[in-house]
Amino acid sequence: MGAQDDPRWDDREPVRAVVAMVVHFSNLDDAEIDVYVATGEPLQVSGAFMIDGLGGAFIDRIESDHLDVIGVSVVAMREMITNLGLIWPSLWVRYMGI
Repeated sequence: MGAQDDPRWDDREPVRAVVAMVVHFSNLDDAEIDVYVATGEPLQVSGAFMIDGLGGAFIDRIESDHLDVIGVSVVAMREMITNLGLIWPSLWVRYMGI
């Protein structure tokens, strides 16, 4: 039985989180932008760059946790799980087989 089948979840409000960040990009000339766009990378990802891809070389600084930029804020996710009355390590049980 999954969480969607558990009647305890029927009346729950959605859990949401907002994480703010500031990404400081380098000053690029038109030729650099054209070549980067031609790689296709910025067309495939949110924010038009990948910190761990080709676009990472154009990032001067990030005001936030780097995990917020890569995908999901792990800190915000843990807080949402806690607000649902669960503990973060409970997510490991199925994955780790413990």
